[in-house]
Amino acid sequence: MSGFDDRGFELGADYYNKLVKQYADHKISDEEFMLLSKEMGNIIELCLDGDITEDECNEKLAK
Repeated sequence: MSGFDDRGFELGADYYNKLVKQYADHKISDEEFMLLSKEMGNIIELCLDGDITEDECNEKLAK
């Protein structure tokens, strides 16, 4: 695994900010926040490792 770098944060920043807003607005629970955060991290790792394209990454993160 490559670990997160600046590119990893750039890929997920918008999606993560939306997730944080949902959490702050009490639209998702603690458990949902943690699960979604982990899933986002896994998707970004796949992209950084070259297992999926950046377009595929963005598509998966948008869901």
